[in-house]
This record gives sequence, structure tokens and C-alpha cells, in this order.
Amino acid sequence: MLNSKNNKGIEVTKLFLDTAKLSTETIKEEICGVKYSDVLYSDAYDSITFNFNGLEYIGHLRGRNHGLMLGTDQQNKAIALRAILDGDCEIKV
Repeated sequence: MLNSKNNKGIEVTKLFLDTAKLSTETIKEEICGVKYSDVLYSDAYDSITFNFNGLEYIGHLRGRNHGLMLGTDQQNKAIALRAILDGDCEIKV
């Protein structure tokens, strides 16, 4: 059985997770224009381009994102978000 101290810890953890979920959903909604990159950056993985916060980014589909294929707008935004969260994107110059 959980004591009240453990319950408060669970409540705080749930608040952190809810905040993280809200933050990622907000970021995902601001992503637009996701498409495959027209520049080949590597033979080992595909790359995408997308706009976020007024800038164009390149997202590299490597690691857990390797092999993902673009589909619907929401799926494409989710793939771009994963590239952001994994640190696999950079500002296109």
C-alpha cells in the first residue's frame, strides 16, 4: 500500500509528465511543411525539411527514426518532433 508521501511523489511526477506532454503537443502544432529533403546528407539515412518557429530545419532520420516514412500531416509533424527531441536536426542555411 502506498503512503501519503509516495502519493504526493506520484502526483508531482504526473504533473511533470502532463507539462511535458503539453509542451510537445504545442511544438508539434507549430511544425509545418514537412517533406523529404532534396539534398542527400548520408547514404545511411533519409533527411526531411520542415519549418518551425519561423526557421527551416533539416531533420535526419537516424536511430529510432531510421526507416520512418512520411504520411499524413500529423504523422509528418510527429516525425519532425522526434527529430527535434532526439537532437537530430539543424537549422538549414
